[in-house]
Amino acid sequence: MTDTARLVVVAISFAIVGASVAGLASRVAVGPGASASSAPQTRDFFLEIVPQDIDMGGGMVWHAWTFNHTVPGPTLVATVGDHVRVTVHNAMNVTHSFHTHLSPYGLENDGSQLNVITGIGGMAMIPPNGTYTYEFTATVAGLFYYHCHSADGGHTIHEHMAQGLYGAIIVKAPGEAPIDDEVVFMAERGFDVSDPRAPYYVMNGKGIPGGEHALETIFAQQGVPGVVAQLGKTVPTLHGRVGVPMRINVVNIGDVVHSFHLHAMTAYMDDGKPLPAQVLGLLPGEANRVTVTPTEPGLWLFHCHVVSHADGGMIGVFIVEPREGSLQLPQGNATPPPGMPGMGGSPAPSGSPPAQGDVTVTASTGEAGELSFSPSLVAVAQPGMLHVTFVNGGHVPHTFSIPSLGVDTGEVPPGASATVMATLPAAGDYAFQCSVPGHAEGGMRGTIRVGGASA
Repeated sequence: MTDTARLVVVAISFAIVGASVAGLASRVAVGPGASASSAPQTRDFFLEIVPQDIDMGGGMVWHAWTFNHTVPGPTLVATVGDHVRVTVHNAMNVTHSFHTHLSPYGLENDGSQLNVITGIGGMAMIPPNGTYTYEFTATVAGLFYYHCHSADGGHTIHEHMAQGLYGAIIVKAPGEAPIDDEVVFMAERGFDVSDPRAPYYVMNGKGIPGGEHALETIFAQQGVPGVVAQLGKTVPTLHGRVGVPMRINVVNIGDVVHSFHLHAMTAYMDDGKPLPAQVLGLLPGEANRVTVTPTEPGLWLFHCHVVSHADGGMIGVFIVEPREGSLQLPQGNATPPPGMPGMGGSPAPSGSPPAQGDVTVTASTGEAGELSFSPSLVAVAQPGMLHVTFVNGGHVPHTFSIPSLGVDTGEVPPGASATVMATLPAAGDYAFQCSVPGHAEGGMRGTIRVGGASA
């Protein structure tokens, strides 16, 4: 394969110069001369399946599996009528594959177990250190995606995908007007992490425990520079400019329902109709896209509107530059509003510490089916902030809830974890429980005791 036939990856970069927020470019992988021209072309792409450690913040690492070292993998762009060739090298020690949601194509390009069963394109399930070229014709304009379809190495297809092996395909219509395309993948994080407290719900491979509230706490402690330091690291970012239309391509690659909500911007579907309530609902495997034209510069949230997912880390920041020049942000430790460090309940009392540290509570099911939390008694020295990592070690979904403070993780799948932060306003006892009906009554409850006192 010639150098010009290899994938060109435009890397995401984010820099702060003084008080300026610099532009952030999307990763877009294109074959030579890719554009929405009317003349069909051959588009060649090269992908390598490789492991990649991803910093999840707080010393936590996700040992991800990736296409070209990124989650999601590079976005492949073609035009209707183009011949698309994707050469994939598997640099890992288990079989992987490249399966697309394009159509139609021959079985030899499927990248599924039927290639092995039928003997047609058997190498499309790529063995370790193997290479295979998949070929397609782009027939319909729109948003599509690719992912691994292997279940090798004792892991399911879902686990191969959740480990990070997915990416987008954008097929443009002939003569389509140029537009900036951004891609957002909503997913559940893969199994191989250094710490089970790592965010479980992620967008573009990133998540911050505590969601928007965590950013508040960082701001209270470190000011705007502390928040900016998380952008592109634990918080995914989009980038736009006032008055310039852009298209946001959203894929739910996970196994549960997610929804995409963008603050303060009117989004339009491909048919030109406004997106109802500015929320794009996505069933597992569903993909859709909206077009927005930013009107106000600044930092704007986007997040999953299954709100417990956002609280668990599924948030992002849309950086909108003014029509001309760069976005200016205040520097230094601005004084937060009263109670800002709190993640639920009342503001912490004056003079209380900003954080009490980390506590891990694990849900478990005994051999006889009994339900429990471990520990069931959490002792805290004094009022203030408490950061709780909830690990579901059971066999069915559970939650961690502090009803008196309005704190709830939402349902956490078996084997997954979620994080919440709560302000403990005064000494006393605070009951916690699983909010799934019948589970608290079955034994899944406990107490947070502040200051050794009893309320």
